Amino acid sequence: MRFANPFGLFFLAALPLLVLLGWPSRSNEKRREIVSLGIRLFLASCLILSLAGLEITSVSRNLSVVFLIDASDSMAPAARSAAEDYVRQAISKMGPEDQSAVIAFGGDALVEHPMSASKEFGEMTSIPDAGRTDIATAIRLGLALYPPDSARRMV
Repeated sequence: MRFANPFGLFFLAALPLLVLLGWPSRSNEKRREIVSLGIRLFLASCLILSLAGLEITSVSRNLSVVFLIDASDSMAPAARSAAEDYVRQAISKMGPEDQSAVIAFGGDALVEHPMSASKEFGEMTSIPDAGRTDIATAIRLGLALYPPDSARRMV
């Protein structure tokens, strides 16, 4: 659990004032007024926690990796082949629940291998625009491929 805006927690100091102002004065309906005060305190606490940006996070044991391979003309064929071999080795060593995806990029970015738990990666068949190198497009595409419930890595 963490807070995006921890300074919002200073408003919790106002809760005793809310108790003081809302404490029942009549004895005949005291129980109902105390319940009402408790509900108001709960709602005020929820509002303060939302203003503070409460974020509940969980740790995932599943790993999702996106591999980016530069397929532009600036890469020598030997370097591209070495990158493909590296990706094959890395995918083969991943855990059984881990997922991977491969993106080939140049002037544009193409998904070569979609996000899956498959440990197979064959030859690259995608042919991106080889005249330019636009890694930003590849990164944006890679970020879009991640599932929401896993740890994320980009290589």
